Amino acid sequence: NEYVFEAAQHFTQSASAQFLLVEDVIQGSRMDDMIQNVRHTDWQCFVPRVESRWGIDVNEDRDNYWKSVSKNTRKKIKRSSRKLQDAEVTRVTEVEQIPDFIRDVLRVAERSWKTREHGRFVDEQELTGRLTHLASNGMLRAWLMVWNGQSVAFDITVGLNGYMEGMECAYDEELSDLSPGMVLLSRSIDDLFEMNDVDFYDFGHGDMSYKARLSTDCRSSYHAILMPPGIRSTALLAAIRMSRFAFNSTRTVASRLGVKNSIKKFRGTIHRLSGLL
Repeated sequence: NEYVFEAAQHFTQSASAQFLLVEDVIQGSRMDDMIQNVRHTDWQCFVPRVESRWGIDVNEDRDNYWKSVSKNTRKKIKRSSRKLQDAEVTRVTEVEQIPDFIRDVLRVAERSWKTREHGRFVDEQELTGRLTHLASNGMLRAWLMVWNGQSVAFDITVGLNGYMEGMECAYDEELSDLSPGMVLLSRSIDDLFEMNDVDFYDFGHGDMSYKARLSTDCRSSYHAILMPPGIRSTALLAAIRMSRFAFNSTRTVASRLGVKNSIKKFRGTIHRLSGLL
């Protein structure tokens, strides 16, 4: 609310911090209004980019929801579901489930395309602490798929006051022809309608095509970097804009030269190596 936001601004200045980062601001929300008001003050405001946030209105009827999904998408899910009909899906919400769930998450993560492309993306200690905290406060909503005795996909979300947001997901890349990630997502969506404690499911960051195909709603969100008045803020804002211009220019040149994917793979290799040092 306004009091928390004003307190955060006051603390930023009193601590001589260079900036205040406000994440996941939904356009049209009350927080968005407060950010826009900051633009009319001495504070500097920088928004790196605005991105689409796809999601599902879970208040509607389950059958009507699936009717809103394209026939082609429904056919693909049904076809994959038949191939994985023996797969078991477990809902994870309690603290005592976390140790076993973490073990399965690590197994799937190691075999996912995300690890191949970007290096290790799941830290066991950090994830255990985060999920334990969420489960202790009734905010954890996660699902695990096991097929032929092996964990093959997981989906982790955070829920509060009827709003649920995607946090992390992955599937075993060797089974990509079976679409275990999509099948698990379809089952978790069905589960949400049965749980009846979620109003809106936000798929979270990212522009993966499945999000648009399964969504009933699209919102826009952004991160805002707020900088208090002063010469340091002006210099910081100039540096951010200059570095962003340099990054975008390099990416454009790399794309035109056809080496963009090579750069991504090299960056992933460096990331993996850094974890061993």
